[in-house]
Amino acid sequence: MPVQAGYSAIQVELKPADKQGGWTDPTAVVPALAILGSVIATFLQLHYAKRNLNSQLEATRVAAEKQINAQWTNTQAQLEAARAQAANQIAEARKDAQEEREHARLKEIDARLAQERTKVFTELIESYKKAMLVIGALAQANPAKDKKLSDPVADLTASVNKVWLFAGTQTVLETRELLADVMETFLLGMEHCMPIYRNLRGIEEHEEKIKTYLEEKKENSAALSAFQQREAGVLPNTLEHNAQKDLLIGKVTRSGEAVSQGRRLRQEIVNENAMLTKGYVAWLAPRQVGLMNSLNDVLKRARLELHVPGEMESIDLQTVEMLKRLQQAMARVSSLA
Repeated sequence: MPVQAGYSAIQVELKPADKQGGWTDPTAVVPALAILGSVIATFLQLHYAKRNLNSQLEATRVAAEKQINAQWTNTQAQLEAARAQAANQIAEARKDAQEEREHARLKEIDARLAQERTKVFTELIESYKKAMLVIGALAQANPAKDKKLSDPVADLTASVNKVWLFAGTQTVLETRELLADVMETFLLGMEHCMPIYRNLRGIEEHEEKIKTYLEEKKENSAALSAFQQREAGVLPNTLEHNAQKDLLIGKVTRSGEAVSQGRRLRQEIVNENAMLTKGYVAWLAPRQVGLMNSLNDVLKRARLELHVPGEMESIDLQTVEMLKRLQQAMARVSSLA
């Protein structure tokens, strides 16, 4: 033991004079006790210093371990955050790439759709123009001979069906309404022109009769001319000769009168058809204004579908002014009818 060693190391030499009756003088022991106390105090001081040092070292170790653990935990968190960030960046990059591909695909679809819409709207306008030309000329048509009279209206129907495939809902509704107006105008126009068509048959019948009368007149004139040449230089006085001559002259005269009458009757029907045509033009005029309004609505929707730049207000104002002028012109035409 260290204490025992300390005690063993202390040796106090007592002088003989200090001994009294076999007992050591207590005052002689005091210096030794002082030294012993100093040694013990030093030992205790060292002992507590060592224990404090061990405690400090342990505390330092624990603090260092905690710091290392905290740093390791922080490092792990940073690594996890970096991994998560990298994963998010990869996911975002993939998402961005996918969005770019999707955007490119949608852009291509939009471009193709715009191209198809341009084609179908252009075809619609051309079909509408042809259908309106047919409707405007119904009074001069002959359904009995023209078997393709309604083809432009059928083509317009096909064009509207194509618009149905590629255009938006409101545009399709406007376009189908335009088609309904055109078809209704065409059918009502045909009905309105039925007297004209019936008169056309009468004109054809008179023309056939006139042709027959002209042939008869030609034959009768040839017969009369031959008779006159055969009898040239002869002074016929017989009743038979005169009767035959009068007969030939009568045939020529009657065939000529038949031709004149046929032409007169034909011209009467032609004049009647001219009046009926004027009536048809007067009937059609206000309907054409309505059709132009419907077409204007379709064209406005088409501009929106095709993303054509420019405001529509000035175009609308011009359209209103044009329709007013057209109505005034048609009113004058109707008054003449």
